[in-house]
Amino acid sequence: MPRAKTKLPKTIAGGQFFTPREVIRAMVHTIQPELGHTIYDPCCGTPAAESRYSWTVDFAARRRQAREDRKPHVTEAEVAKAEVVSLKEKLKALKAENPKDKKIGLLETKIGEREKAARDAQSKADAIDAAVFDLKAVNPNAVVKCDSRTPDEVIQSIEEQGKIVATALQSLRRLI
Repeated sequence: MPRAKTKLPKTIAGGQFFTPREVIRAMVHTIQPELGHTIYDPCCGTPAAESRYSWTVDFAARRRQAREDRKPHVTEAEVAKAEVVSLKEKLKALKAENPKDKKIGLLETKIGEREKAARDAQSKADAIDAAVFDLKAVNPNAVVKCDSRTPDEVIQSIEEQGKIVATALQSLRRLI
């Protein structure tokens, strides 16, 4: 028997509900958390501390880790930006000396490449920083159930369920 198809909201993935980003932004804007603060997300489950349906997020630890993770990208962006400034100065001097020099095109290409490298590195650093307040976390206390039945056991279970359905249908037919 085919199963009814329902369209689930975009906030559901694998049966898990995530706090919408707009709610996260509103919570962060309203509460203005500082390092060391813990925020309870009412969308993640019950407030009971020992409940397997809720957990805390250590923003201070996440922020510390993000700062460490983004350092190489920030450094890379700064180095690339400094190179761009230096290259632009060379380009300016070259254009002043000889506006028709063939090196101008090569230098402009190099500047474009380094500007792109700086933007890419900064984008990576910004993404790491933005993830600090991203609450799309999977419950670390969730119980994972894995179906370890063999194909024969699955078939047997289907046959047993079929018998139950057949019995129920017979009972319904008798009532008609």
